[in-house]
Amino acid sequence: MKNTDNQFDENSNQKIGGWNSEKITFDLKKGFHNVFLDELKDIYLSEKAILKAMPALIENADSEDMSEALNKQLEFTQKHIIRLEDIFYSLGESEIIPKQET
Repeated sequence: MKNTDNQFDENSNQKIGGWNSEKITFDLKKGFHNVFLDELKDIYLSEKAILKAMPALIENADSEDMSEALNKQLEFTQKHIIRLEDIFYSLGESEIIPKQET
């Protein structure tokens, strides 16, 4: 009997025999993890951009109400950044967080 563990069907490009569902599951988890990290990075960078732009918006606000609302949003943004950094640390991905400039 012929061993087909590492052979592929040329027509369907699928592995013949030796189906390794553990590897496929691991690859899927790794892929989902990477997508999750990419999305978190995008959110993190967006929050950092908002944090950087917010002081100018507050300074140029036309009314006291607008200034208060922007200050409140600034506080929310700072909390979001802290939460995201906590997530990166808990996932062991702290290298994503840029070093603080002195």
